[in-house]
Amino acid sequence: MTYRVGADLGGTYSKAAVVDQEGRVVARFSEPTPRARAPEACVEGLLTAIRRAADWVEARMGRSPEGYGVSVNSPFEHGDVIHLNNNLPALEGFALRSYLRRRLEAPVVLEWDINAALLGELWAGAASGRRRVVMVSIGTGVAAAISVRGQLLRWVYDQTPGEMGHMVVARDGPVCTCGGRGCWEEMVSSRAVLRIAREIAAGGEFPALRALLDGGEGLTPEAISRLADTGDPGARAVWQEVGEWLGVGVASLAQIFLPDRVVVGGGISLAGEKLLAPCRASVDRHVGDALRGSFDIVPAALGQDSALVGAASLVSESPGGQASR
Repeated sequence: MTYRVGADLGGTYSKAAVVDQEGRVVARFSEPTPRARAPEACVEGLLTAIRRAADWVEARMGRSPEGYGVSVNSPFEHGDVIHLNNNLPALEGFALRSYLRRRLEAPVVLEWDINAALLGELWAGAASGRRRVVMVSIGTGVAAAISVRGQLLRWVYDQTPGEMGHMVVARDGPVCTCGGRGCWEEMVSSRAVLRIAREIAAGGEFPALRALLDGGEGLTPEAISRLADTGDPGARAVWQEVGEWLGVGVASLAQIFLPDRVVVGGGISLAGEKLLAPCRASVDRHVGDALRGSFDIVPAALGQDSALVGAASLVSESPGGQASR
């Protein structure tokens, strides 16, 4: 048995996973991500998580991994220099790959997190064997990646087909953090879930949702999801609206990329069918006749591990113990 290590640099936690040759996660490690001014300090948690994973591999294979794949939630130039990382602004202009290679004394490959997630699903998840796939990840923001015959589409920064979360879906929608108005992200992200919940609760028709809003624990998408699971009509109305807006964006992407499958991942996707059922109905209402019924919409099979598995796929181990990439 051979193992690979994939890692993810997050704004709150940095994670590493050991992945076997079938794409299964067999060990996970997590460390807090320091919010520091120095970029080197920001990645200490990532380095610790990777080293813990490497120690796990060495104890079973008799050697450390020959390389590491790392997922980051921002673009980068030349496979190395970080730009526009809103969660960790200290990384702006930082040569992350070069620094990690020096510290780990091994090859490192970076990948944008949404691309890494789709790579994971292509290898061992819901996108495996599909010719054309759109993957949408919904959390604090919204991102999308596209694959055709197993290859990612890239043209912006050589990494992404564009900022799909900022395509306009609502003419008079709320102002987005990007400065635009009516972006898809503002209609389906975690911010949108909370905004829609407040708007529905403000009407006074749904006391349980209002009580959740006024409660000491605060309003979160997870709490709204749990309330919806009890059958509460106010909480279910929140997911109905978010799912409908998700479907509007999916229908638009489907008209452009003609997928045979759409995979939905990210933290908001954990709402499951409460989100996906209204999304599918919305797609059926908005997509053209030629496309209706030509693709399905499914949750990410790897859940929150998609990007870690995809990152692990970036550096392959050869039988001779040399990294192939």
